[in-house]
Amino acid sequence: MMWIDLITVLVRLIIILPFLWLILLFMGQRSMNRLGIFDFMIVLLIGSLVGADLADPHIVYWPTLIALTCIALLQKTAAICKMKWQQVRKVANFEPLLVIFDGKMLSERLLDVQYSPDNILELLREQSIFSVNDVYAGYVENSGSLSIVKQSARSTFFVTVVMEKRIIASALDSVAMSLPEFKALLATHELSVDELLYCGINEAKQLEWSRYGEAPSFDPALQ
Repeated sequence: MMWIDLITVLVRLIIILPFLWLILLFMGQRSMNRLGIFDFMIVLLIGSLVGADLADPHIVYWPTLIALTCIALLQKTAAICKMKWQQVRKVANFEPLLVIFDGKMLSERLLDVQYSPDNILELLREQSIFSVNDVYAGYVENSGSLSIVKQSARSTFFVTVVMEKRIIASALDSVAMSLPEFKALLATHELSVDELLYCGINEAKQLEWSRYGEAPSFDPALQ
């Protein structure tokens, strides 16, 4: 009886590994790279299903494969919805949050992400930064990591003011610019909000942007 159970587990392992590999490929690279909240939940579910199936050879096998397929389809659907609708992204994931600005930690923002000053200092040390004063801006990302812009590179810090055709009013306030002034600045570059996938502005009122439908003149990967 024990040998039958061992053979059953071995056969299931041989089947489940390539099946799981195909599911992870279907879910996409983003899901396996830096996990957001929803993606993390999906990974936990997959691990629980596969672990239970391999640990107990008496569990009926096909429902596990069906459940894994349904989870992959759910994750893929959620990923497509997050790409199309920003409101879905806000519900499914944490938004990047500014926690350091001009050398100062923002205490209320730290409470929002439940990070202590020690956590922030540890994340800075991991990037070989030992003084908060050296940081112009620091964001806690969706993955929980800390992205920073050093004081020496503050001119490269662009505040996102347009995301997917939507103007972010609070971002304009942070750079002391009114909506008419911003639209006039866009006009000088022959831009309109409706064609912008993304637009950022720095403290020198310089813009960077990406339009919908942008495409490279050549594909570097094919050269």
